[in-house]
Amino acid sequence: AAVKAAGVAEEDIQTTSFYVNVFRTYDPSGQPGEITGFQVSNQVLVIVRDLDKLNTVLGDAVAAGANSIYGIGFAVADPTAAASQARKRAVEDARARAEELAAANGMSLGRVVTVTELAAPYGPPITMEGAAGKGAGYAPPIQTGMVEVTVDVQVTYELIS
Repeated sequence: AAVKAAGVAEEDIQTTSFYVNVFRTYDPSGQPGEITGFQVSNQVLVIVRDLDKLNTVLGDAVAAGANSIYGIGFAVADPTAAASQARKRAVEDARARAEELAAANGMSLGRVVTVTELAAPYGPPITMEGAAGKGAGYAPPIQTGMVEVTVDVQVTYELIS
């Protein structure tokens, strides 16, 4: 409710994990006794599209009771054009490196044998814990920075001596 009130669209909020842990006593022989309590965890993925609202959304979530926030990450909404440009540059870079290696071995490049695009690498997520108890209006200092779109290619060339 807090992130909706902060302007996040309902389709940008998704439960990713929900579990209930039961706490109980055990007798000396290890047999379960009475239930003494429960721990409930509800993890939600929230996509904040308006980055000017990010600090407010996080602060409001904490004020509403969120006690752990994991994996803050940034991405390009539509990386298609940037990925296309990155692919072209990756292939150009692969050719330049291959030419350099071939020349260092007294050879030249022949035809391309294979081209493979490798899975996109993802950097480590930013993690924020212990923000609970900061009170209403707490806006954590999150810097959005710049997002890079990267493409890794593997190109195999025929070598000509």
